[in-house]
Order: sequence, then C-alpha cells, then structure tokens
Amino acid sequence: MRLLRLAISVLIVVNIPLNLAHSAPLLIQTEAWPPLVMQDSKGRPTGHDYEIMAAVFDAMGVDFEFEFVPWKRLINNLKGKTADAVLGIIVTEERKGFLYFPEEPVSTGGYVLFYRKSEPFDYQDLTSLKGKRVGTIGGYSYSEAFKAADNFVKDALVGENALTSNFRKLLLRRLDLVIANKNVGIFTAGNLGILDQLGYTKNYVSGSSGFHLGFAKIPEHQLMAERFSMELKRFKKTPAYQAILRNYGLHSNSN
Repeated sequence: MRLLRLAISVLIVVNIPLNLAHSAPLLIQTEAWPPLVMQDSKGRPTGHDYEIMAAVFDAMGVDFEFEFVPWKRLINNLKGKTADAVLGIIVTEERKGFLYFPEEPVSTGGYVLFYRKSEPFDYQDLTSLKGKRVGTIGGYSYSEAFKAADNFVKDALVGENALTSNFRKLLLRRLDLVIANKNVGIFTAGNLGILDQLGYTKNYVSGSSGFHLGFAKIPEHQLMAERFSMELKRFKKTPAYQAILRNYGLHSNSN
C-alpha cells in the first residue's frame, strides 16, 4: 500500500501542468540573430526560431519573458542562474555543464564561408583556408576542427552587430572570408543591400548544427527541457510549423 501511494504521488507530480509548477514567467534571453530571432520595427521579438518556441510554450501553457542581451553576458547569467533559458544555442560539452538541452533542436543549419563575388572561393576542407583571414564572432561555437586549425587567421568580433561589421570588413578587403550560418548570413547581407556583392561556399565548414533552447541548470528545468522537446517534436508535424517556415522562405529540410 505504501508503494502504491508513492506511485500515485509520483504520477500526480509528473502530470502537474508546467505553468502551475512555475508561478513566475520564465526569463529567456538571446542575442539577435536574424532571421532565427530578431526584433521587429516596434522592438518586439520575432524570427522563425522565436515563433516556433512561442508556439510550443503556448501549447504547454508556459508563460515567458524575452530579452535581447549580449552573448557573453547572457552566458554568465545562465551560469549564475539569473536567467532561465537561452534561445538559439549549439550543444557543446562545456555548455552541458551549466545547461539542460532538450533532445529536439528548435532549428538546424550549417556554417558556410562568405566571399566577395568578384573573388570566388571554393572551400574543400580546412587546408584550403591556408593563409586566409576569416571573420568570426567571439563566443560562438564552431567545430572543434575549425577552432583548432592554425593555418589561417581567425579575426573575432563581439557584439550584436559583429556579423554586419565582418561583412563590411570583407568588402573593404580587410578580411578574405566570413564564416556564418548560411540563412543568417543571407538574411543579414540582404538587409544591408550587399547580397549581390557576396557569394557563399556550397560546402559547409562544420556541417549542420542544431540550435536549441538551453535551460539553466535549475532542478525543475530538467523536466521542463524534456517536456519542451516532446511538445516541439509534436509541433513540427503540424501545418502551423510549416507555415512559420514558409513565412521565412524555408522548408523543413533547410531551416
């Protein structure tokens, strides 16, 4: 009988609606990364990853607040547990030390190299970067092989406008190449009105990566991450999910 009461208690706890388990809204932070997550003309958050996340939380009955914060600061906030989650983060072993990662990523995408269209570049592997100066963004996660390579220069910038600055440096010939998520790079260059001056490599530098909603390692967030993953998988099978991707010119195999 004692074991039966314990089993019933566990079932009751597991099935408590998540919004009842968290009286305060979750504080979610990120750095703008259009078109995954960005601000509209009125300063409101938008972007296909944001819209997907918001739809999943709505289905879960979970309230949240959303803030744009410089990347290094938000990482410190997550380590210090003053924020609940970060949107648009890649899984690494180091980050597993302070974040719970849902199994399902919000989106996926690969890193390519952007070049001046007047000087096409054919990327085959890291050896083809010998002697090049490549624009990167400080604090971002690239492949271990890319980070370890020493046959080219990695010129890192930090801040919300780092990719914009890297593209401008590229056109000024202060960089040879810029590494960026393909969709993010195309969107950013288009907004700057320079997409016609740039090309990008057909081969990915580090393959396709998953961009997750990572939860700070607060005990109740482990269950939250699991439930978010389950609901996200379900949502990705719906017409509403496909509609979000179409709105950003994407489809389920290229986001």
